[in-house]
Amino acid sequence: MLTHEDIWRALDQLAHAHGLSTSGLARKAGLDPTSFNRSKRATPQGRLRWPSTESIAKVLNSTDTTLEEFVNLLQGRRHKWRMRIPVMDLRKAERLESFTPRGEPAGRGWRRMEVVGIQDNAAFALKISDDDFAPVCGKGDVLIVLPRGRVRPQDRIIMQLQDGALLGRRFVKRGEEAITVRALGAGGAREEEYALSDVRWLSRVRCVLWNSA
Repeated sequence: MLTHEDIWRALDQLAHAHGLSTSGLARKAGLDPTSFNRSKRATPQGRLRWPSTESIAKVLNSTDTTLEEFVNLLQGRRHKWRMRIPVMDLRKAERLESFTPRGEPAGRGWRRMEVVGIQDNAAFALKISDDDFAPVCGKGDVLIVLPRGRVRPQDRIIMQLQDGALLGRRFVKRGEEAITVRALGAGGAREEEYALSDVRWLSRVRCVLWNSA
């Protein structure tokens, strides 16, 4: 049964996972900054106020959070939602020995960081050091890679080529011999094709919009 406490706790956890206050989360979603304040969660008479489905949809879209991930936060009492995952600077990870052929962290150089709201035990993080993921993420932001997540059209992905290079793109489709992708930024209207033989692995990603030390 979904409770008033469950849904507000999930929004609080989602804000925390993105390094935001509840006001910052509302602002990021294009809402009034006070929309999620604790004082707004009940009337002066004690009647409970619930966030609208439109507000939740805007929050999920602005934080690149799937409905499934939000449901997992709603069930936070019964599901593990805080975990420590491997992390490395993205450009330092551009080595074949940093990953298995399945896109799992390997070798030396990985540290650990705590994340919230991630349900994939194979997840890992890459710290961005350039503009390859702009405007989705900037320098110093952290990219959460979800190797077990199903990749769908328009999903943001990271892929490793056979020479070790890591590229951030938006997934379009997979054919028999090639995958089609688009750039994330201003050049996103132009489609690019990569032969499947040139792609070592690819995974869906989320961007956590805060700088990590």
